[in-house]
Amino acid sequence: MTTHWRILRESGVVCQRVDGRRHYMSLRRADLDAFCPGLLDAVLTAIGPTAAPPDPPGERP
Repeated sequence: MTTHWRILRESGVVCQRVDGRRHYMSLRRADLDAFCPGLLDAVLTAIGPTAAPPDPPGERP
């Protein structure tokens, strides 16, 4: 995952804030919209309002 986060940071898609041992990532939506207008809106529309993250391992019924 470290490589994926680095690529996203270097490409300007996310920014990272370090607070002690914790690393907080945030999406740079304005920059992403300027580079690819409508992309994020199209993705969010495609997954729909009921999209939920997958169940954590070991918690599946």
